[in-house]
Amino acid sequence: MFGAGVILIMEVIARLLIPAFHRQVGGSLIVAVVFIGAALGNIFGWGFIWPFILIAVGVGILLSGITLRHS
Repeated sequence: MFGAGVILIMEVIARLLIPAFHRQVGGSLIVAVVFIGAALGNIFGWGFIWPFILIAVGVGILLSGITLRHS
């Protein structure tokens, strides 16, 4: 799960930096955070991980709004 999340994060970064591949990345970012959170939740426990997942989802929503304005 952690590896899949990292791959999705790299896709989001590539889509934001390369104009030819530019499109909305909010959904991919949220899925990546959920994957990474699920993997880390088994290690650290959900009580520690879930606030970070909520913060990352909020950041994903904000990034989606910012990228829509600049498109």
